Amino acid sequence: MDNSEKLKSSRINNTFLRAILAPLETLLFHKVELFLWFSFVIVAGLLGVIINIIKRWIFDGWDFFVALGPDSAAGSFYTFSLVMISSLIYPLFSRFIKSEKPEYRKIHIVFITILIFTLLFCGIYYSFSTLNKPIGAYERLHNNDMRIDYSQSFFFVLVIIFSVYSFGLTLIGQHEDELHLSDDYLEKEQHQVKKLSKQSSSSISSATTPDGTKITI
Repeated sequence: MDNSEKLKSSRINNTFLRAILAPLETLLFHKVELFLWFSFVIVAGLLGVIINIIKRWIFDGWDFFVALGPDSAAGSFYTFSLVMISSLIYPLFSRFIKSEKPEYRKIHIVFITILIFTLLFCGIYYSFSTLNKPIGAYERLHNNDMRIDYSQSFFFVLVIIFSVYSFGLTLIGQHEDELHLSDDYLEKEQHQVKKLSKQSSSSISSATTPDGTKITI
């Protein structure tokens, strides 16, 4: 059986919901690619931060969440989030530049819009959150002095989800026969619906009974 036939999201009638879930579900059938992508993009991108956390947590005996504090205070997760979002936007834009009629145009437009607003909000929020912060706050590296910034954690997790979704978006073309999310298919589907609607309207006729009453057939 082909992998695309196993996609449960292909049974969802709502196109918008299917477009959200399908890229994530396709990753279940590309586990090797997902592992390599996660290793080289996410883990390698955070290698310095991961080493710092392991050193504090394992070797220095810090509490795990406290061990995240210094890198959180330095804005490491904000920086990673901003760089990651920027790196996601360019490939999506490049598909519009290189192709006269790129596939999944509608999905890309919506996703690019979400990424741009997230990038702007994350950058502005980070800038204002550190505007009047004293320099000494970054130097407190004792166990109980600092903990992870929850707003920073939220942006970080959100960007990881966006990154995974973006990677899944590059794979849905291999499952198009089952998902039917391409712009060509959606346009044909809308055209077919309109055509059937016109045919049903034109097939309606009326007749008059002997007593002069009109009825619709």
